[in-house]
Amino acid sequence: VGSGDAGIENALGLAADAPERHMVALSNPMIDNQTHLRTTMLPAMLEACATNVRQRVTDVALYEINKVFRPRPGQLLPDEPLRVAGVLMGSAATSDWQETRQTGKNTTLTGGPDLPDFYTVKAIVEQVAEGLGVTDLCWGRGTHPSFHPGRCATVRRGAQEVGVLGEIAGAVQAAYDLPQRVYAFELDLEPLLTAACEYKPYRPLPRFPALLRDLAFVCPDDEAHAAGALQALIQQAGGEWLREVEVFDLFVSPERLGAGLKNLAYRLSFRAEDRTLTDAEVDAAIEQIKATVTAQTEARFRDY
Repeated sequence: VGSGDAGIENALGLAADAPERHMVALSNPMIDNQTHLRTTMLPAMLEACATNVRQRVTDVALYEINKVFRPRPGQLLPDEPLRVAGVLMGSAATSDWQETRQTGKNTTLTGGPDLPDFYTVKAIVEQVAEGLGVTDLCWGRGTHPSFHPGRCATVRRGAQEVGVLGEIAGAVQAAYDLPQRVYAFELDLEPLLTAACEYKPYRPLPRFPALLRDLAFVCPDDEAHAAGALQALIQQAGGEWLREVEVFDLFVSPERLGAGLKNLAYRLSFRAEDRTLTDAEVDAAIEQIKATVTAQTEARFRDY
């Protein structure tokens, strides 16, 4: 099991009363700077990045599955929840052929991926959940002292918060002497394993084509009108033929929309198992969605 040092928590920017600071002390530590059992896996992830940087390795992609230790008031032994954490820094390319090359006056693009960003680490978490068969994760704006205030998200399953992800805050990166942006996630693995499906149900390939529709709503730019919240409401109101709801655009412009407002656009896919749907049937479902969203939220339909 991993251990931590109470001083390391200062590098994470944690408040004095943060729960991560309540650590179990080791009675006989083997290493001077590892005197307490860790309460979060983020320091180990960032220290791994720092170790690589000291060895002139700036492209890092690591993960760890392990326990953390949270003291229980009045109990001798702590809680030992199982966590999974990961970190990304630098390029995800695995060989030189994926890089951009300069040839005289010409630039040759060899198809390498871009540097990771917030959406890269979010996609990794989504793939973890998909691999476990967990389909009901929700995302919300996050505020965590170790993460950039505008590039952090919480991960929830129902009302339970199961993790956090995003870009590590600049001050934390500086504390670990990291020369570039770092992205990380940490999840409680036990709730995901409890909800996991051992076998994925078989779904035959569709026999009939889907009908696609785009919907856009102007709504307050707040947590109550988060993209995921409206997406869930659309899915609920869409009826039995609505198969997929995907957010494809977020637009904010005080000049065009008004202060404190945003535009969210969704792509909807409708399909029946036994026949091709008609335009009239899909239009009726769209009207039901518009009526439900505008009645239950402060969003208004935007007609392009």
